[in-house]
Amino acid sequence: MSENNQDITMDNQQGKMHFNIGWLVGMIEGEGCITLAAGARTNSKYGHKISPYLSITSTDKRLIDKAIEIIDFFHLPVHLDKREYHNGKKWKDRYTLQVFGQKRVKEWLILIKPYLVGKQEQAEIVLSFIEQRQKILNKHPWHKPYTNEDLVLYEKVHKLNGRLGRSAKPSETKRRPGKPPVKV
Repeated sequence: MSENNQDITMDNQQGKMHFNIGWLVGMIEGEGCITLAAGARTNSKYGHKISPYLSITSTDKRLIDKAIEIIDFFHLPVHLDKREYHNGKKWKDRYTLQVFGQKRVKEWLILIKPYLVGKQEQAEIVLSFIEQRQKILNKHPWHKPYTNEDLVLYEKVHKLNGRLGRSAKPSETKRRPGKPPVKV
């Protein structure tokens, strides 16, 4: 802070850039996902398609608007998906910023990876997947089946994100007479 209580970094373009990247990374770390998504491939003998995917989800439109402002500044590709809930439920509308595909996700990860902490390993795995697939596709422009290495990376990122190998056993609660339950 300066003597007149103004944030000095906001007058500095480089400081503002780092602040904005940090803010965006904070949203990804707290409300986002970096993964490899599998989807059905239509009219193909190869079955499912594995695609790099990055998202930020929030019910607070102000946070999404701020994220879009920063994304626009860096000219990053993004798609906004809005889910409205009206079925008599008291849920808030949900906004998801989505990035699909090797080129688009790679562009994002190159920018944010140096700032990531909690999702650093997911970013590295997704970048490794992209590099592996690019080597294969550069040799053979048509789609090639996924290698064992591709599938290992898919499993690794899903395990880190808690989607693979989850325990189906619910947490146990021990009851003590006359006292509140204690988690074991």
